[in-house]
Amino acid sequence: MKIENIISALLLFYILCSCNMKEERMPDEILNEKEMVALMSDMQLAEAIVKLQVNRVDSTSFFTDSLFSQVFKKHNVSKEKFKKNFDYYNSNPVLMEEIYNQVIEKLSEEQAGLKGEVQKEE
Repeated sequence: MKIENIISALLLFYILCSCNMKEERMPDEILNEKEMVALMSDMQLAEAIVKLQVNRVDSTSFFTDSLFSQVFKKHNVSKEKFKKNFDYYNSNPVLMEEIYNQVIEKLSEEQAGLKGEVQKEE
């Protein structure tokens, strides 16, 4: 049997197997992608604020915890629930990459909107 035939047979087998795989049901306590993108976007903004304030705030740890607590409260999640959700999505690298791509897109759109508002004021 030629190597091309073996590769073709394996590829066909893989495609057939992947078509028969049932979609994994997401546990009830896990945020959907849209909710996770919103939460992760706000977490990224909070981290950026913390990094900008490092030299200005006496107690960086307190400031960071306070800021993250506000993000958790906004999204109605606890620190533990955030960690559980983050671990869930992080266990699936393809899904986590999609989440981060959407976070980047969302933050880029917000940045573009802010730049547009600044230019209007000038």
